[in-house]
Amino acid sequence: MSAESGAGQPEARRSTAGNFAFGAGAFLTLATATLGAFAAVALLGRTVDPGPLSGVAPGHGHHALVVGGIAVGGLG
Repeated sequence: MSAESGAGQPEARRSTAGNFAFGAGAFLTLATATLGAFAAVALLGRTVDPGPLSGVAPGHGHHALVVGGIAVGGLG
């Protein structure tokens, strides 16, 4: 009794078109997520100034407050 892995199952063949479609889809997904993050930082950068936490964060902490707000929003 031999325990061969995958015995009797055909090999998966990958086509060039399938590989290209997967690569294009992965690229578009990552590009959209990256551009969305930049857009969120650009749009929220101005709304933090009048926010209730703006007095708590020092001048250099402004960007950290924006990025932290995006991260907390992403968890929800």
